[in-house]
Amino acid sequence: MKKLLIALAALLMVLGMFGCSKEVKTAEYTNGEIVLQLPEGMEEEFGDGDFEYTISKNDMIVYVSSITKQELADDYGFSDIDLKDFTDLIINGDEVILRKSYSDYEVFAYTSKVEGDEYYYLISCYQTDAKFFIVNFVCFASDRKKFEDPFLDYASKVKFK
Repeated sequence: MKKLLIALAALLMVLGMFGCSKEVKTAEYTNGEIVLQLPEGMEEEFGDGDFEYTISKNDMIVYVSSITKQELADDYGFSDIDLKDFTDLIINGDEVILRKSYSDYEVFAYTSKVEGDEYYYLISCYQTDAKFFIVNFVCFASDRKKFEDPFLDYASKVKFK
């Protein structure tokens, strides 16, 4: 019994030195009024292409866009919609493989092929007094298991100034 306890204590010390899980250090990334908590060392791009803000690193990318409630009403005829309705508009027929509603944001996910590669998209939608925000977390579909939980965690930490 004493040998078993010693072996167990040694195993716990070894696991403590090397760790069972790899903790990712995060940093704040800000564009206008949105603040994201993402892994350190990501590259930021502002106003390129269809997105207001792009943040990337190795095998993941995050795209941020927004639309004012006034633009939504003037350009598309949607006035007085809530976050759930807005999210339904964004889904727009995609085959959703995950959908979650939280008190202050909505999340859905799907996969899609682009130029022969399949990607996993976790989309989170937020509402402020004047705007709706869309944050796209993207990775290769083959990396879905690696990124699904971190993407959900990052989505839960989005804040607004």
